[in-house]
Amino acid sequence: MPIRLLLIEDNQDLLIELVDFFESQNNIVDTATDGLTGLHLAVVNHYDAIILDLGLPGINGLELCQHLREKANKWLPIIMLTARDTVADKVSGFEHGADDYLVKPFSLAELKCRLDALTRRHMLKKQKTNLSFSNLELNLATREVKRENKLITLTSIEYQILEILIQNAPNVVPRRDIEFKIWGDNPRDKDTLRVHIHHLRSALEKSSPSPTLLHTIRGVGYQLK
Repeated sequence: MPIRLLLIEDNQDLLIELVDFFESQNNIVDTATDGLTGLHLAVVNHYDAIILDLGLPGINGLELCQHLREKANKWLPIIMLTARDTVADKVSGFEHGADDYLVKPFSLAELKCRLDALTRRHMLKKQKTNLSFSNLELNLATREVKRENKLITLTSIEYQILEILIQNAPNVVPRRDIEFKIWGDNPRDKDTLRVHIHHLRSALEKSSPSPTLLHTIRGVGYQLK
């Protein structure tokens, strides 16, 4: 299953090698070569995992990781890459919020195995039989959707969109992330998602006189709030 990955690394040669490696496996890869750019990307976008160098210009990897955990409330898997190999260095990495720590030089195969294990565990934690937000309930086993205990009929695409939004609520989900999770590397016409969102919003509002839950954030994406 392809994932969306953020690589934050200031060594251009290594960065190119990592991009080529992960893109060859059909993953979507964004990159940053300094801490501030990496932090910005991590906060405004949704990623399935981050691979983070420690020795970065701007702010270092430890500060970046800690900021994501404490200030931005981002709990996606983070693997730290560094040449620092002492026990104290590793302990510091974990204390700042890393999920794993890999010392340079390293094997790409080992990095992939560690990344696969982390993303797999992270996705399992997110999987629940029932998801809920406000007065909205979604049953992953039966694919039933209810609002104020009233059953809502959705198409397959509308259901997938709602599942993505409710898993991330109340955070904004960029439209390109929704498109990638539904259609992968075969994006539809730019208006296709907008039409599905319109139908989904109408279905949710018809089921309840309560305030609108599904909101459009212009130029960015969509959110439940």
